[in-house]
Amino acid sequence: MKEGVVEKSLDPQLWHACAGSMVKMPQLKSKVFYFSQGHAEHAQTNIDLTPSLRIPPLILCTVASVNFMADLETDEVFAKI
Repeated sequence: MKEGVVEKSLDPQLWHACAGSMVKMPQLKSKVFYFSQGHAEHAQTNIDLTPSLRIPPLILCTVASVNFMADLETDEVFAKI
């Protein structure tokens, strides 16, 4: 998050209208897999995922929250799960 920027969730219906009908978000308390390598590839910093760190390629998680967001500069929508 950029310094001094307040994060505010968007209305889910507005978010889905911008994201498109093909985008499906997980329900709260559902089980999902977290892909650490995919996260590292999209991170803005270098993340070392060498095998010696023993980070599994996927981790089973429970969805605790879903925040519908948009980038203030580009209007690109994204979600924080």
